[in-house]
Amino acid sequence: MKRLCLISAFFPPAGGPIVQRVYKHTKFLKEFGWDAFVITRRKVYFYAFDHTLLDEIPKELKIFRTFSLDYGFLKSMFKKGKEHIQVDRRWDPKSIKRISIGNLIRLFLLIPDGLIGWIPFAFWRAFRLRKEVDAYYLRMPPWSTGYLAPLLKIFTRKPVLLDYSDEWTTENIEFIIRPRFRKKIEKFLEKIFLRASTFVAFSTESSKILYEKKYPEFAHKFRVILNGFDEDDFKDVVPHKSGNKLVMVYTGSVDCRDEPNEYSYIPSLNGLFSALFLLKEEIGNLEKEIRVRFVGAYDENLKNLISKFSLNDIVAISGYKSHKEAIREILSADVLILFNYAAEHGKRVLPGKLFEYIRARNPILAIVPKQCEISRLVELYNAGVVVEPDDIDGIKKAIIGFIRMKHEGELEKWRFSDEPLERIERRSSTKKLVEIIEEKVKN
Repeated sequence: MKRLCLISAFFPPAGGPIVQRVYKHTKFLKEFGWDAFVITRRKVYFYAFDHTLLDEIPKELKIFRTFSLDYGFLKSMFKKGKEHIQVDRRWDPKSIKRISIGNLIRLFLLIPDGLIGWIPFAFWRAFRLRKEVDAYYLRMPPWSTGYLAPLLKIFTRKPVLLDYSDEWTTENIEFIIRPRFRKKIEKFLEKIFLRASTFVAFSTESSKILYEKKYPEFAHKFRVILNGFDEDDFKDVVPHKSGNKLVMVYTGSVDCRDEPNEYSYIPSLNGLFSALFLLKEEIGNLEKEIRVRFVGAYDENLKNLISKFSLNDIVAISGYKSHKEAIREILSADVLILFNYAAEHGKRVLPGKLFEYIRARNPILAIVPKQCEISRLVELYNAGVVVEPDDIDGIKKAIIGFIRMKHEGELEKWRFSDEPLERIERRSSTKKLVEIIEEKVKN
């Protein structure tokens, strides 16, 4: 049986959406004639952990957990008691400008990100496995994983697939807020990584098209592997009873950074909260009609935004939950809320939660631009209502419509399209991955 070595800085017990893509590939690879090895970090410094995922990892899967001199490890040496948590994994334009040893290290040495210190250890393990594997899969971000592409190409001569789960040197906020010298270096690195790879996978067709225009010389390497849902995640999950209130749920993290505004979720959040604020003034006791829940890890910015619109009696934050519990929240909702970045790159994003939303068969309120990947998929499955973030009146009308349908018992009868769900399952994504790799790896 052929073997694929998957290399990812994040793997269970780390939690959140960042682990799902690789984690689910390991589950389905064997169905398509491939064994898997996983190389990841021994100790992960992250904001989310989900130990329930460990129970679902195939028992025969070989996982190599290596030492790592990453940014989280360096921080843990000076901040005792917080060694497992890395709350500042994203760039903050305000804090990075402060003069400190930590900021100088991040600014000038950790290029393109804080996981660069893991690369020597990941490479050494991957190199030692070279006689046992037929191909390598590199999950990006973190972008430093891309350093492995030229190293593996030179020292193993095996096919290497770079999986761009997110875009890198585009309008991605994690790129655009960097200093100019960093942008130039990272653009240079990206080109090296792409040149060294055998294939490059993107999570949406529009991202692939953008990169074909950006790097036409590498376009023949580019493929698309969608995210998806896993049917097993929905088995034996008993939803909560919602009662008489309309329960609207958003799962996952929310980027509330307001600098720069258009690169965060702020426009979509402002649209929702403005609509709720106006409805609260127009409808007495709105808190008896509706409950909005945010399920995930959030910072003070979201709490401040809720208070700013005087919505503490309507909007609640549940905090981070395991993936299984997040699925329960999705199934328990009357309406599922979806946001996205207002910036141009947001139009090319398909968040993993959307596939689980569609599978849950509860209507979606997507507060996103009409012409984007999200709106196209929602409309394809007739899975809900799409409203522009600045269309406050449209968001109000959608919420009023959902409240009316709740009272009349019509929400459960929402008519989804007949488009088959199989094409957006995780199993199909893994099948696509295997098809790509087997273009170079023959029996």
